[in-house]
Amino acid sequence: MNPEGLGIHYLPHRAAFKDNSTSKVRPVFAGSAKTRNSVSINECIEEGPNLIEMIPAILNRFRWGKIGVISDIKQAFLQIALNESDRDVLWFIRGRTEIPKYCRL
Repeated sequence: MNPEGLGIHYLPHRAAFKDNSTSKVRPVFAGSAKTRNSVSINECIEEGPNLIEMIPAILNRFRWGKIGVISDIKQAFLQIALNESDRDVLWFIRGRTEIPKYCRL
């Protein structure tokens, strides 16, 4: 625990390289990682509805239209959203081969 009483947890991540893609590098987060004294972030996340079951209905509605438009905006908006109160406890730590750099969101 830090002095303010907030729990600080680390989410390990690494770079995944893909030469045949427009985005050559992407972050991969290890949400199942945990320490001896804590649970993983995957164990703390609230499960939502199964959206895969909705795909056939969505595709049927899409096919009824005269013009269909699709796009993939995932890479354009790769961001991590945080509550204002959580920004002081989220940091990214760079690898050991470089000079350590910290980035506060």
